Amino acid sequence: MKMEPLSDRDQRKSMTETPKDPLIKLDKQCTLKDDFPVPTHEEWLSIVEPFLKGAPFEKKLCTPTYEGITLKPLYIRADRDDIPSDMYPGGDDGLRGNTAAAYAGKPWIVNQELPFALAEDFNKALLNDLQKGQTGVTLKLDTATRLGQDADYAKTEDVGDEGLSISGLRSLERALNGVELPAVEISLDGGFSALPFLALFKAYLDKKGVDPTALKGSVNQDPFAFLAGKGFLPVNTDTVFDEIAETITWLDGTMPGLKGLGISTLPYHDAGANVVQELAWMLSTLVEWINRLEERDITPERIVRHLRITLGVGPFFFMEIARFRAARLLVRRVLEAYGLKESARQITWHARPSRTNQTLYDPYVNILRTTTEAFSAILGGVDSLHTNTFHEMAVGEPSAFARRVARNIQIILREECHLDRLIDPAGGSYFVEALTRQVAEEAWSSFQKTEEQGGLMKALESGWIHNEISAVRKAREKDYRKRKQVLVGINMYADIKQKKLEAVPVDQKAIQKTRAEYLKAFRVSPGQKENQAVMMHLENLSRNKQTLETAVQAVSAGATLGEVSRSLRLSAGKGLSISPLLPYRAAEIFEHFRDMGWQAERTERGRPKIILVNMGPPKQHKIRSEFSRGFLEPGGFEILDTPAQSSPEEAARTAHESGAFAAVLCSTDESYPEIVPVFIKKLEDLNSPMKVIVAGRPRESMEMLEKAGVFRFLYLGADAVDMYEDLWKTAGGEDHA
Repeated sequence: MKMEPLSDRDQRKSMTETPKDPLIKLDKQCTLKDDFPVPTHEEWLSIVEPFLKGAPFEKKLCTPTYEGITLKPLYIRADRDDIPSDMYPGGDDGLRGNTAAAYAGKPWIVNQELPFALAEDFNKALLNDLQKGQTGVTLKLDTATRLGQDADYAKTEDVGDEGLSISGLRSLERALNGVELPAVEISLDGGFSALPFLALFKAYLDKKGVDPTALKGSVNQDPFAFLAGKGFLPVNTDTVFDEIAETITWLDGTMPGLKGLGISTLPYHDAGANVVQELAWMLSTLVEWINRLEERDITPERIVRHLRITLGVGPFFFMEIARFRAARLLVRRVLEAYGLKESARQITWHARPSRTNQTLYDPYVNILRTTTEAFSAILGGVDSLHTNTFHEMAVGEPSAFARRVARNIQIILREECHLDRLIDPAGGSYFVEALTRQVAEEAWSSFQKTEEQGGLMKALESGWIHNEISAVRKAREKDYRKRKQVLVGINMYADIKQKKLEAVPVDQKAIQKTRAEYLKAFRVSPGQKENQAVMMHLENLSRNKQTLETAVQAVSAGATLGEVSRSLRLSAGKGLSISPLLPYRAAEIFEHFRDMGWQAERTERGRPKIILVNMGPPKQHKIRSEFSRGFLEPGGFEILDTPAQSSPEEAARTAHESGAFAAVLCSTDESYPEIVPVFIKKLEDLNSPMKVIVAGRPRESMEMLEKAGVFRFLYLGADAVDMYEDLWKTAGGEDHA
């Protein structure tokens, strides 16, 4: 570009002008506080109240939670005045984490569960995932293995149901082939007692020449969680705790890097419990551990050193951050009563996102749900984390793609969001600090109520815990039915054409057959001399006090897990049975209607049709028309629309000719008394059986409209499930589909 020369005047002007200082200079004394005074809470309230138009402040702007905590719309400094001002990360009560450095230099462990039934499949997935970002190994075992049963003698439904089927040394070798155990932290799923499986694991280490003292991780045996989730213990509690006490002593001498006790609140979480209840029963479990193992000469110091606590993570972001911060406070408070406050730093915290809000329709939203839950768990300060695959509720064994997406949630949060560089980012937040204290106080109160029942075990046996969870579950269901709580893609924002995840459960009969063939070949392979050695070790096992070492020798000689367990528990007393805590998934009731819609679509009649009859100009019907569509589509219906109708007679004719079984009139409360009776009368003249629904809740004219023949009213806060059930019955119910 050619530049034009400056004129003489411009040149003289530029020479005489003083250059401007590009910096903005502030006064040395900062007066921003004086210029922008902080309003008081009372001043804020005086501005807000006129907008409430007489409605109570607490009802309009305060939000109750399922924990019995009321959330305020605004939190101020006074809400955290009772928190010590000198609190720092790694401080005395653990509120802000167990260490001052948090994740710096040691990020949380990406500890994904791989619920594959066969050892070969597990090994293939594990080696792949360890190369692509997973940093921990979890041996997730099926029910048969946790019970100490060989796959060929176990119930079919217990084989491969939740994870690995391991009955002998060879299957464990196949599962861990190529895995350098000392290089990664390992988590063993021990069920109600890990003693039989630990013998198998130690025999494997001996055979491979792995130094057991070099291992890091945990053996998670929790009879309380097993009883709550499964509804039984196969042997009496004295036998269970005797075995656990022996494993603790044995681990201290043989594998000091492995923790040996677990506390898991997942059975309560997955059944629908709230945060306060989970934390209360976590404390009750801790007290049960200390009381029962002290009787077996295991000191509280050793118990705490062996603890790994697993908590569920729900969808309420800030509540979940508060969950983990409050959990550390509460544990320290219990341990302080035993003189062990500082020992709490040794406890390992693991988290698993919720299954209660997972969906089979619109399944990729599950990725978003899991991401926010993982985010809150990490900000809460967990040591390790599992993230759900998006198709976890439909597929028994996750695909490589689903595992990759789940694993990458954690990797992105670490490598791109840099959460491993933060030290308690929630610290100091008026809201989070106040919420943490409230959660801790409510959980402590609930813990005391549980102890009044006689402790956790008694509370489970009596059904008290079941009733407590049931009350919360009913409250959740009510809110989902009324759409006060949203499941995206399910009870709101549903895509009617969205296909359901195809269920691919584990073929447990095929798994058991495969395992039985392995075991048959394994049993006939040893010679007479080897069999005699096995029998000698098993006989010693049933009477030898050195149980674990004898069990290791038996496995090394060729005994199976089932043979070790039977010999070990020959004199065990009768077990315990209760009603199990049944898993709860909020979407199921809505997915039922979506299923009915798809079944109907495959028939000649197709989906039941509901027509939206829009009366008057858009400003008169548009909002209610859109609301009605969003309300009804999750029920599996096909929703038809109409152009704006000027006459109720013509609107009735249009609705009648549409083939719909119901019509939703969308207009204003003021116009309904005039429109609705004429619309219904015209349908009667046309001999139409169509049901008429009115969008809205016109209180002044509801009684008159019902007398005129209105079937239902569709409004904010209506029970969607109740509405769907009535509409499906009207459309022909199950027969329609």
